[in-house]
Amino acid sequence: MRAIDTARPPFALAARVIGAALVIATGAIHLYLYNSGYSSVPTIGGLFVANFVAGVVIGLLVLFRGERLWPLIGAAFCAGTFGAFLWSVEWGLFGFREHLHGTWQDRAAIVEVAGIVVCLAAVALTQRAGQRPSTLRTTPAG
Repeated sequence: MRAIDTARPPFALAARVIGAALVIATGAIHLYLYNSGYSSVPTIGGLFVANFVAGVVIGLLVLFRGERLWPLIGAAFCAGTFGAFLWSVEWGLFGFREHLHGTWQDRAAIVEVAGIVVCLAAVALTQRAGQRPSTLRTTPAG
Protein backbone atom coordinates (compact mmCIF):
# COMPACT_ATOMS: atom_id res chain seq x y z
CA MET A 1 0.00 0.00 0.00
CA ARG A 2 1.15 3.55 -0.64
CA ALA A 3 -0.07 6.80 0.81
CA ILE A 4 -1.54 9.52 -1.38
CA ASP A 5 -1.70 13.05 -0.03
CA THR A 6 -5.22 14.21 -0.83
CA ALA A 7 -4.81 17.53 1.01
CA ARG A 8 -2.71 19.06 -1.76
CA PRO A 9 -4.70 20.23 -4.78
CA PRO A 10 -3.95 18.33 -8.00
CA PHE A 11 -3.04 21.63 -9.69
CA ALA A 12 -0.13 22.04 -7.27
CA LEU A 13 1.31 18.68 -8.30
CA ALA A 14 0.75 19.44 -12.00
CA ALA A 15 2.47 22.82 -11.62
CA ARG A 16 5.42 21.17 -9.85
CA VAL A 17 5.78 18.51 -12.56
CA ILE A 18 5.53 21.01 -15.42
CA GLY A 19 7.76 23.51 -13.60
CA ALA A 20 10.39 20.83 -13.02
CA ALA A 21 10.27 19.87 -16.70
CA LEU A 22 10.74 23.50 -17.75
CA VAL A 23 13.70 23.99 -15.38
CA ILE A 24 15.33 20.82 -16.74
CA ALA A 25 14.55 21.94 -20.32
CA THR A 26 16.27 25.26 -19.62
CA GLY A 27 19.42 23.37 -18.70
CA ALA A 28 19.05 20.91 -21.59
CA ILE A 29 18.83 23.74 -24.12
CA HIS A 30 22.11 25.12 -22.79
CA LEU A 31 23.77 21.71 -23.09
CA TYR A 32 22.55 21.52 -26.69
CA LEU A 33 23.90 25.01 -27.38
CA TYR A 34 27.22 24.08 -25.75
CA ASN A 35 27.51 21.10 -28.10
CA SER A 36 26.45 23.26 -31.06
CA GLY A 37 29.36 25.67 -30.85
CA TYR A 38 29.21 27.59 -27.59
CA SER A 39 31.86 25.24 -26.19
CA SER A 40 34.42 27.36 -28.03
CA VAL A 41 33.28 30.62 -26.39
CA PRO A 42 35.58 31.29 -23.41
CA THR A 43 33.79 31.30 -20.04
CA ILE A 44 30.34 31.16 -21.66
CA GLY A 45 30.82 27.55 -22.76
CA GLY A 46 31.63 26.41 -19.23
CA LEU A 47 28.71 28.40 -17.86
CA PHE A 48 26.38 26.61 -20.28
CA VAL A 49 27.51 23.26 -18.87
CA ALA A 50 27.04 24.59 -15.33
CA ASN A 51 23.56 25.77 -16.35
CA PHE A 52 22.73 22.26 -17.55
CA VAL A 53 23.90 20.62 -14.31
CA ALA A 54 22.10 23.19 -12.15
CA GLY A 55 18.92 22.85 -14.23
CA VAL A 56 18.82 19.08 -13.80
CA VAL A 57 19.54 19.21 -10.06
CA ILE A 58 17.06 22.02 -9.35
CA GLY A 59 14.43 20.47 -11.62
CA LEU A 60 14.66 17.14 -9.80
CA LEU A 61 14.40 18.90 -6.44
CA VAL A 62 11.32 20.82 -7.65
CA LEU A 63 9.79 17.51 -8.70
CA PHE A 64 10.63 15.33 -5.71
CA ARG A 65 10.67 17.74 -2.78
CA GLY A 66 7.34 19.04 -1.56
CA GLU A 67 8.56 22.27 0.02
CA ARG A 68 7.61 25.61 -1.52
CA LEU A 69 11.27 26.62 -1.52
CA TRP A 70 12.27 24.44 -4.48
CA PRO A 71 9.78 25.79 -7.03
CA LEU A 72 10.82 29.28 -5.89
CA ILE A 73 14.46 28.37 -6.56
CA GLY A 74 13.36 26.93 -9.93
CA ALA A 75 11.71 30.24 -10.82
CA ALA A 76 14.82 32.14 -9.72
CA PHE A 77 17.02 29.83 -11.82
CA CYS A 78 14.91 30.44 -14.94
CA ALA A 79 14.78 34.19 -14.22
CA GLY A 80 18.54 34.34 -13.71
CA THR A 81 19.17 32.44 -16.94
CA PHE A 82 16.79 34.70 -18.86
CA GLY A 83 18.29 37.78 -17.24
CA ALA A 84 21.82 36.71 -18.17
CA PHE A 85 20.68 36.26 -21.77
CA LEU A 86 19.13 39.74 -21.87
CA TRP A 87 22.26 41.21 -20.27
CA SER A 88 24.44 39.51 -22.89
CA VAL A 89 22.26 41.00 -25.65
CA GLU A 90 22.33 44.53 -24.27
CA TRP A 91 25.82 44.86 -22.78
CA GLY A 92 27.65 41.62 -23.45
CA LEU A 93 28.75 39.04 -20.91
CA PHE A 94 32.39 38.01 -20.39
CA GLY A 95 33.30 39.62 -23.70
CA PHE A 96 30.53 37.85 -25.63
CA ARG A 97 27.50 39.60 -27.07
CA GLU A 98 24.42 37.60 -28.03
CA HIS A 99 21.74 38.33 -30.62
CA LEU A 100 18.19 38.95 -29.40
CA HIS A 101 16.43 36.82 -32.02
CA GLY A 102 17.14 33.45 -33.51
CA THR A 103 15.63 29.99 -33.38
CA TRP A 104 17.31 28.89 -30.16
CA GLN A 105 17.18 32.31 -28.53
CA ASP A 106 13.41 32.36 -29.02
CA ARG A 107 12.94 28.77 -27.82
CA ALA A 108 15.10 29.31 -24.75
CA ALA A 109 13.28 32.55 -23.89
CA ILE A 110 9.87 30.85 -24.13
CA VAL A 111 10.99 27.94 -21.93
CA GLU A 112 12.62 30.24 -19.36
CA VAL A 113 9.66 32.61 -19.07
CA ALA A 114 7.25 29.67 -18.88
CA GLY A 115 9.48 28.15 -16.18
CA ILE A 116 9.26 31.35 -14.14
CA VAL A 117 5.47 31.50 -14.41
CA VAL A 118 4.80 27.82 -13.75
CA CYS A 119 7.27 27.54 -10.86
CA LEU A 120 5.73 30.61 -9.22
CA ALA A 121 2.29 29.04 -9.72
CA ALA A 122 3.59 25.90 -7.99
CA VAL A 123 4.74 28.03 -5.06
CA ALA A 124 1.33 29.67 -4.82
CA LEU A 125 -0.54 26.36 -5.09
CA THR A 126 1.59 24.36 -2.70
CA GLN A 127 0.03 24.24 0.75
CA ARG A 128 2.16 25.35 3.66
CA ALA A 129 3.03 22.53 5.99
CA GLY A 130 0.56 22.56 8.85
CA GLN A 131 -1.81 24.99 7.15
CA ARG A 132 -4.39 22.28 6.73
CA PRO A 133 -4.28 18.78 8.20
CA SER A 134 -3.02 16.27 5.72
CA THR A 135 -5.58 13.73 4.65
CA LEU A 136 -3.87 10.51 3.73
CA ARG A 137 -5.58 7.52 2.29
CA THR A 138 -3.95 4.29 1.26
CA THR A 139 -4.38 2.56 -2.02
CA PRO A 140 -3.11 -0.79 -3.16
CA ALA A 141 0.31 -0.55 -4.79
CA GLY A 142 0.17 -1.13 -8.46
